[in-house]
Amino acid sequence: MLEDAPYAGWAALDRDAVRARWIEACLAVAGSHEQAGRPERALEWYQRALSRDATLEDAHRGAMRSYAGLGHRDLAQRQYDRCVRILREELDAAPDAETVALREAIALPEVP
Repeated sequence: MLEDAPYAGWAALDRDAVRARWIEACLAVAGSHEQAGRPERALEWYQRALSRDATLEDAHRGAMRSYAGLGHRDLAQRQYDRCVRILREELDAAPDAETVALREAIALPEVP
């Protein structure tokens, strides 16, 4: 319907800009919660960002850190696996070194 409208291109550009700002806001709120030591709240916001763009490695890393902060290293690993799969399927890419390093750090056994 909107595709047939004379200003559909403008609306798509505006929609994309609003979407990008919304994602930036989600990541900022998540980061604030993470810095304040509230991993459960941070996780909610990282997941919101990922619901709009599943290829956001920053959000995947944030979710991994949040799961680890909640003591759920297994869920952090699952988040990493999801990130790898999505990047491969959507972008034909591998996770960057920062994401891999975070996964390795989370996988290390805790020292008593």
